[in-house]
Order: sequence, then C-alpha cells, then structure tokens
Amino acid sequence: MPIQTSVAFFLIVAHFIGDFSFQPSWLSAEKRKAKHVLLGHCIICAGIVGIVLIWAGLFAPWKLFALTGIHYIIDWKKHKIIDKHGYSPRIGLGD
Repeated sequence: MPIQTSVAFFLIVAHFIGDFSFQPSWLSAEKRKAKHVLLGHCIICAGIVGIVLIWAGLFAPWKLFALTGIHYIIDWKKHKIIDKHGYSPRIGLGD
C-alpha cells in the first residue's frame, strides 16, 4: 500500500474512532444542546486525528484548529437541520 493511501486510511480510522468510540452517550446527547460540549467533542476528534498526523510527519497546529473548526461547523449545522426538519442528513454512519 503506498504511503499516501495508508496515511489516508489511518486518518479516516482515527476520525471514526474520535467521532464515535470516544464519544459516550451523554456527550452525544448534550452536544446538541450546549456549544461548549460540541466544541469538546470536536477537540477530541481533532486530537485523535492529530496523533496520526504526528505519526505521519504531517502535524502542524493550524491543521488541528482547522479540523476542530470545520468539524464544529458541520456538526452544528447538522443539528440545526435535524431540529428544523426532524431528520438527519446522515448516510448511515451514526450520529
């Protein structure tokens, strides 16, 4: 497997671990209600991905800030859509 493919694979795995495995049920429920809980969730995810970036020699602090910010915006907007329309725009990958 080429190095770019393996790095991409591990980044995707790290994201899923951070987004689902390191998210207890209380955090999943509360991140919809409290912005600081949502921010904590996004920081956890970015931290797990950051470990892979360090391993791959691709780490830069701005990447963690960008990952956290983008994740926050996506999750916040997703929750707004769910609240407004009563459904989730997910593709079957969890909450």
